[in-house]
This record gives sequence, C-alpha cells and structure tokens, in this order.
Amino acid sequence: MINANAAEMIAANGGSASVVGGGMQINRAVHTATLLTCVSGPCGYDSQVVIAGGMTASNSGPATTAEIFNPATGTFTLIGPSAAGVDARAVRLNTGAVLIAGAYGASTAAWDSGERFHPATSAFAAGTNGQFYSATVAGVGPSPYNFTIRSDGLPSLLALNVATGTITGTPTTVGIARSVVEITDAAGHQVLRQVTIQVKATTGGGETIVGPGGGPGGSLYGPLYCSAPNSYARGFEVDTNQSYALTSGFLLCNDNTVTPKFGGGTEPDTFVACSPGDRMVGFLGTIDGGANYGVGDPVVTSVGARCLTAGGGSIYSTGQLPGGGPAFGPFDCPEGKVVVGVQGGNGAVVDRIEAICAVRP
Repeated sequence: MINANAAEMIAANGGSASVVGGGMQINRAVHTATLLTCVSGPCGYDSQVVIAGGMTASNSGPATTAEIFNPATGTFTLIGPSAAGVDARAVRLNTGAVLIAGAYGASTAAWDSGERFHPATSAFAAGTNGQFYSATVAGVGPSPYNFTIRSDGLPSLLALNVATGTITGTPTTVGIARSVVEITDAAGHQVLRQVTIQVKATTGGGETIVGPGGGPGGSLYGPLYCSAPNSYARGFEVDTNQSYALTSGFLLCNDNTVTPKFGGGTEPDTFVACSPGDRMVGFLGTIDGGANYGVGDPVVTSVGARCLTAGGGSIYSTGQLPGGGPAFGPFDCPEGKVVVGVQGGNGAVVDRIEAICAVRP
C-alpha cells in the first residue's frame, strides 16, 4: 500500500479532475473525509471537509491528527489531534456535527472509541489592541468541562483557562486569529470548536494622545495600558540613575497593578503617584539636551503626575523627581478623559513619554 498526501477535486458539471493545493498536511490512507454543513448559528467550516485518522505508512500505526480542506482556497489546515484511527466510519449528524467511530490501531485490534467534530464557530466580540480582553467558550454536554487548545491561533498574550473556558489577556497584535478548542464534558465526550477573535487597532477608538514630553529619539515602546476592565492610571513608578536621567518606569494603575516596563534601566524604586482615589489626567517633567547621557536627542530627567481629586474637584501635580533641564508640560487629557496608558521612546534612558487618554466610568 502506498500512502500519499495528494488530493484532487472533480468538477460536478464536467467531471474533470484537478490537483488541489500542495496536498494534505499528512500522508494518509484508509482515512475519513466528511463534508461539513452548517445547520444553525455561526459556522466556521461550512461547506469544508474534515479529514481524520487513517495510517501514515503501510502497516503503520494510525495518523492521530485531523485537518480541514477549504475548497474556496484549495488549502489543507491541521486542526489538532484526532482519535479517529485507521478505517474509521464517519457520519454527519442532523446537528451538523460529525461522528467518527470505531477503527483500529497498530495491532489491528478493533477500537471502541469515538469523537465528535462540530463545524460551529465561537465568534466573540472584537478586542482592542493593548486593552484587557475576556471571552468564554461555551461548554457542550454535561458539566464540568475541560478545555484544551488543539490549534493555537489565539491573539498574542491571550490564554485559555482549561477549567472555565475563559480566554483573557491583553492582546498586542492587530488582526483576526482562529484556533480550535477541544471541549471534554463530564461523560468524556469531546467536541472541537473553532474560536475566532478579532483584535482592532486603538486608533479611532475615542483615545487621545497628549505630549510628547522629551525628544524624538530612542526605540519605540508601547502602547502600554492599565489592562483591567475600566482601569486607569494613578501615576508613575520610576527609577533614575545617578545623573538623574529617567532609566525605566511603569505606569501605576488604580487597582495597584502596573503596566509593562518602559526604559532600559533597572527596576523602578520611586512612586510619583496621585493620592488613592484620585485619577491621573496628565503629566509634566523636565528634559536634558542628551549630551550628558551619550545621546544626541533630549532625554527625560524627571516626570510627575497631574491628578484630578476624587469627585472631580481640582487638578494638582505630584512632586517631581530631582532632575535638571528645561521643564515640559503640563500635558493634560481633554476634559472627561483620564490617563489609561503610556507610549514613547527609550534606549538606555527614557527619551520620550506620551500619555494615552480615554473616558472611564
């Protein structure tokens, strides 16, 4: 027996055959191939073909994977492990799911295993780049469930909770990501479900950039956000070197978390923050020409927070770190907005700071 990954498509009207794509992802023989049909709800694999199991070489063990053929693009995509085995039987159910049952493995002994594949898509609400995201994959069958990523296409820095099916994190890449999640119910039954998440850019989302404080030099950092839902900044947690240049920092959030670090220096050790309950609405600071720090562009030598008192009273400034050079700012958010993130440029020291403002309840 010769196993191959070749595949071809025959036109229904003329009966002509044509090779599709570069072939299947895995060499297979005695496998299943089932047309998927959407019955109800959103469908990610409607009119595509699920190919599962088979053997990868003559008299070998089973091909423990499954893949999808998309006739619109002529491509095959692996979607993860499969328990289909060799010479299984597959049937499409009235629900649109595919039941794959029976088969044998390397020893030719018959199996009693089975699995279900469902073409439905869990299409979640879009997320925003740099902002906290949360969505949950619904369980199928009796609870409790176990959720497993079989084809990892989640947006960057998002993770799946295997017990709850909740996907959380702060994405850092704009685009549409698709993954396959396997849901195992309390009875041990398994369903594969495609998960689609779109991450949109932050531009045009009601955000405002204020600044810059400092010069144009340095490698870009950010945007860095207070990531919890509806969180906002309360000030900075920063570090300076002996020459009073700002070497690194975090944006301190109202829930006492911090953003990822900006700057190339050591861990921060100084708080420049608003009083508890107050909100940061801007910033100010000082700069140096850069020659003292081995760079040609201005660098930030001190920074302070501009704070709105609780209840929307007056705006005040925190004390700045000691640092020479001309002052910059204050740069305040438009009325009704508060600081939710920071971006700018840095090398060994921080060259530029800009604040990102947005409306928060």
